Amino acid sequence: MVALGGYAEIFQRNVLASGVIPQISVIMGPCAGGDVYSPAMTDFIFMVRDTSYMFVTGPDVVKTVTNETVTAEELGGASIHTTKSSIADGAYENDVEALMQMRRLVDFLPQSNTGELPELECLQSAEAHDACKTGRARRVGDYAAGIGMGLGLPGHTVRGLRVMGQLIDVGMLQIPRELLWRPGVLSA
Repeated sequence: MVALGGYAEIFQRNVLASGVIPQISVIMGPCAGGDVYSPAMTDFIFMVRDTSYMFVTGPDVVKTVTNETVTAEELGGASIHTTKSSIADGAYENDVEALMQMRRLVDFLPQSNTGELPELECLQSAEAHDACKTGRARRVGDYAAGIGMGLGLPGHTVRGLRVMGQLIDVGMLQIPRELLWRPGVLSA
């Protein structure tokens, strides 16, 4: 019971920091069991290809319970979490590259949760985004924030959407465009 109380305390800290302190997880090895919940609650997750894994239970338990054979990579590797589940925001070739990209991410974040958002140069023209063919084309950050306002989300959530959109816009986050721009998902 003491261990479960420890997890609860960590989760509470994740929740209290949400929207105030950017929470960044860099997974550079196996992360399994109860240890995987906290990183999954953070704002940004970077993983290393072929060496980092995130799953609640591993391949051996899956085999025992379901008689299905899966590898750690298939169950919760960097490629799965950046292309299928979208839990992770980036997959990198090695630990050094993951850490360098994490440092680059920090450069894009505002100085405080109440500070002005940094203006970022857009890598793609607005016309390149399929969802913006309506003539109301804008940067991804503005588009995401507009959706948040349209849904009546709180101001701190809209700010978060704008930051995430800007990071996608400059190529910092590796979210597959098909996950973002499917008809009806983020279409205005």
